[in-house]
Amino acid sequence: MAPRTKPTSLKLLHGDHLSHPERINQSEPQAPEAPRDLVPPFDLDDPAREAWDHYGPILRRSRLLTEADVMAFAALWESWVGTSKRLRRCGPRVRSRWGRRGRRSGTRPPWSRRTRYRS
Repeated sequence: MAPRTKPTSLKLLHGDHLSHPERINQSEPQAPEAPRDLVPPFDLDDPAREAWDHYGPILRRSRLLTEADVMAFAALWESWVGTSKRLRRCGPRVRSRWGRRGRRSGTRPPWSRRTRYRS
């Protein structure tokens, strides 16, 4: 199986166009740049709106945020805000099948029981 080809944007970034200009795909389709007045959804929370205002123009200029990505980008920041609030309130939590101290208080999970050998 042949290795995948490097995307044209990476070829340009790595300087391949200087040494091998024939390897650059000049007819590669480009994503259209998002309009400057790309507005976020109206129901964003304040922290999510701040993140949108900060990262939105950066991603739009680099053509990573288009009109088709508006709802997904908003959902990303909404979930990030909800997760960060939950982490601040409860702290990181790891749940185990056996609970904090085993199935019942004072018992261990079966895989950690010590076997006693009698002679």
